[in-house]
Amino acid sequence: MSELRTFLGALARKPAGVGAIAPSSRALASTMVALAHIEDGDHVVELGAGTGPMTRALRDAHPHHDVLVLEPDVGLAAKCRENVPGVEVAEAYAQDLPRLIAERGWPHVDRVVSSLPFAAWPAPLQKEVFDAILTVLKPGGRLVTFTYAHSPYLPAGRRARALLERTFDRVHLSPVIWGNVPPAFVYVCDRAP
Repeated sequence: MSELRTFLGALARKPAGVGAIAPSSRALASTMVALAHIEDGDHVVELGAGTGPMTRALRDAHPHHDVLVLEPDVGLAAKCRENVPGVEVAEAYAQDLPRLIAERGWPHVDRVVSSLPFAAWPAPLQKEVFDAILTVLKPGGRLVTFTYAHSPYLPAGRRARALLERTFDRVHLSPVIWGNVPPAFVYVCDRAP
């Protein structure tokens, strides 16, 4: 219950920053981690960790990988650290990625797993975040993100998908993940090798 209370508090403080009505389900988190196709030695970034359901799925599936987790909300970041001990959670925005990756000495990022509410944001912010991701994502790298099942049919959702398709070389939409509230699609976005 305290996890939900923390999440709802962050939602009340900054609804557009959270963009969700509940934490991601295990079904959505495990689907996203599987579709990321993380391989040995990959550097992985998670964006918008919230209380940590995706973080937990990443750690459970890939306990020995370098994972950097970004969650700018102080309360959500603290809850993520509590829920997934031992994972590095930076209280930072996606736009900070180039600096954070350089500070860690990583040559690039192989996979980005994102729960950011792209479709809820204005186009300039979407582009700013995608530009930061592309700055660090290696050729052949992959972004995995999700959107709620109704979003692709709304103007903001169509705009977000169009930007994904202009930004990445290949964009694939998964089947609906019904075991999430609300149901969601996963976007798999690849850079050309």
